Amino acid sequence: RPSLQSVVLHTHFNALASREPQSFPNLFPPDQPAQPFSSDNQSNKMTQTEQTAVNRARSQASDAMQKLREYESLADRKLSEYKALNTLEEQTGVKKTRTSAVCAVLFFLVFFDFGAQFIVNLVGFVYPAYRSLKALESPSIRDDEKWLTYWVVFGFANVIEYFRDTLTAIVPFYDLVKLSILLWLYLPFTNGADEVYKQAIQPAFQMLTTGRVKQSGNGPNVQSSKSATLQD
Repeated sequence: RPSLQSVVLHTHFNALASREPQSFPNLFPPDQPAQPFSSDNQSNKMTQTEQTAVNRARSQASDAMQKLREYESLADRKLSEYKALNTLEEQTGVKKTRTSAVCAVLFFLVFFDFGAQFIVNLVGFVYPAYRSLKALESPSIRDDEKWLTYWVVFGFANVIEYFRDTLTAIVPFYDLVKLSILLWLYLPFTNGADEVYKQAIQPAFQMLTTGRVKQSGNGPNVQSSKSATLQD
């Protein structure tokens, strides 16, 4: 037999179910008119918005590049006053503004010791190695002499690096000084490696091999061309 509680609940439920939906406005809200929806219109709207954003970004990038070119042109006119930078541009084929920017970044990183030792060693090796490979492919032997002289001096500098701890204690900003010296050794308008060879390495080598120093200031003796060397 059903209990009294079950009968009461059943009767109450039937009474609720018999009422009209309007009696429960919160439970049975009136039908809302359907909103028109078109996937094509929505897609076109999104496409137009994205296209507008892309066009705006392109316009901003174009304006930024135009200003950058103007600044570069102004800097190029200022740097043209320095003969050494003009010579460097002629011999390397790289704009003086870009060369100056790279040097400024390198000096900044080395000065604040952001990988200073690695950067200095990289500067002393990468460009000279590239120019040495180019020299091997060229018919002239003068560039061979230049870079062979540099590598001899660079080798002596690496021997001195054995005392790096002592040098860093004596020389302030040692890595910055070393970077400057390496650039001085191989830059075309300084060619310091030739001076170091003639003033220090060549006399020492002659003293060790012949017992006397020859009075010669012309640097290493070389033939005028590789073809002449091969014929000999």
